[in-house]
Amino acid sequence: MSYSITEVVIGGSRQKVLMQAHMPVYYPNLYITREMRKRSPNTQQAFLNHVGVLLGFFKAERIDIESRLNKRPASNYLDDAELSRFVQHANWKKSVLDKKYEGVSLLPSAHEEVGGTQAEARCEAAREYLVFLYEQLGDRRGCEAAVEWLKSCMKRKIKAVRPAWRKSSLDDIKELTCAQRDLLYEKLAPDHPDNPFKRNPHRYRNYIIILLGLELGLRRSEMLLVKLSDIDYARQSIDIVRPPENVDRRNPIPRLKTNERILPVSDLLMLAIERYRREYRISDNARKHPFLLVAHGRNEGEALSLKSMDVVFDTLEENFSELVGVTAHTLRHDSVYTLLASIDAELKKIPVEDRIQRVQKTLTYAFGWSLMSEMPGRYGAKFWREQASEFFDKRAEHFANRAERIKDLREGTK
Repeated sequence: MSYSITEVVIGGSRQKVLMQAHMPVYYPNLYITREMRKRSPNTQQAFLNHVGVLLGFFKAERIDIESRLNKRPASNYLDDAELSRFVQHANWKKSVLDKKYEGVSLLPSAHEEVGGTQAEARCEAAREYLVFLYEQLGDRRGCEAAVEWLKSCMKRKIKAVRPAWRKSSLDDIKELTCAQRDLLYEKLAPDHPDNPFKRNPHRYRNYIIILLGLELGLRRSEMLLVKLSDIDYARQSIDIVRPPENVDRRNPIPRLKTNERILPVSDLLMLAIERYRREYRISDNARKHPFLLVAHGRNEGEALSLKSMDVVFDTLEENFSELVGVTAHTLRHDSVYTLLASIDAELKKIPVEDRIQRVQKTLTYAFGWSLMSEMPGRYGAKFWREQASEFFDKRAEHFANRAERIKDLREGTK
């Protein structure tokens, strides 16, 4: 699809713009200006990406939606069959859609799918954009009824296909083995001879990154947004909060996508932070901004970027074959697992009906999710899989004992 997204600055604020052949696309950008002006650029970009899928579908189906809505006396709104076809297309990756729209015949196995959350987000974005178009271009007499029908129809279709979207596989479970976790704790320690980073500033900074992931389960952006003022040495805690406006000059700017929270910090992490701050975060550039993690080398003292953090994990992959595929997000998944494992004994002491609520509240606070989020189940998949295996083993043992009793009874009747 020949759509691209660029960023412009309007009145001092950043805004994403959908382009086609180097020209802005009018109605999607009008929607952003009117409805999403105060939303973050990342949110705007995600919405425009989803709208781009809808526009590509219209092009492939030869649907000129604007001309249809401008018809009078009655607009020609989308029908049930057209919406059904779009919902089906929303489940495929853009690379698959591009090939289909170019007329390429694909085998069933080549229809790669996006995740269920993304497919649903595409449909919801399409619904909101279509409602906007209907209200802007539709005829006065039929517009209100068409909008209500569109909302109910899309809600029904999303609900109908959601179970198919939400299927998962074992490959979706991100986890660390005990050996990988031990390797990160041991060989990434600043004084270990096998540490792949040569200079002490890099060693201490990168060890802090590893500990922030393993112990606190922070996302990459959350690590990069930790400020010196967020660290409370008396309480031994870190505040995960949004920074003030216009403080961060990085591009792209890391964003806090989770809820703000206060997390306790281990002695090991606190000591590493204190030494790093005192001995290595001391350049003039580092004093110009509030962020804890900084670059060392060519851009000495500047706030660490997302790209530079990815380089840290690329270096780990290159030096340790055991860490291939491990990313900052893998550490977040492992942090959920270790937290669940640590509270498992406590959970067994409370009534069964209270355990789910306790787990949900603990995880949603610790990792910044909403109370209704599905993330606790997804991120805790490794723990729940092990729990299921343990229960299956107990059941197998029960059946084995039962078989022995049956055998004894049969022998006793002979």
